[in-house]
Amino acid sequence: MFFALLQQYRDYCGCSAVLFPILSSFDPAFVSQHALDMTAIMKASAEVSGTPRSKLYLALGKALIQHTPPQPQRLPILNDVWKVVTKIEQPTAYVEIAAVFVQYLLLNFTEREVRSRWASDSCCMSRWSGCHDDNAECSRVLCSFAVRVCR
Repeated sequence: MFFALLQQYRDYCGCSAVLFPILSSFDPAFVSQHALDMTAIMKASAEVSGTPRSKLYLALGKALIQHTPPQPQRLPILNDVWKVVTKIEQPTAYVEIAAVFVQYLLLNFTEREVRSRWASDSCCMSRWSGCHDDNAECSRVLCSFAVRVCR
């Protein structure tokens, strides 16, 4: 049913206002199994007033912290999501999503992985280069937080 519904979505709609209820109505275990596919669909969705794409990423993140995605998909999911999230210009939406994905980071990666990938400011800044100026400081703070929690 999920795939048939997504096919109908792709064929006839493609907007965030329709994708949000689809994403929110399925069990987080099912969503997490198909999260990498969902990131591609979310990226291609047309943003509609009242349902910004950021709302989709927040819903996905909440599902992913409730149920862990398959190991090979964990880093690609984080990378796909973060490429989009760093471009969000509304600070409140950015921080809400970033906070959820810090939880995702801590649940799905070892202390060593977190330290090696996100520990240094230069690494953090290269991950978030090109992001909105207001969000760059938030990214540094969240990166520091993730590293401290792992200690």
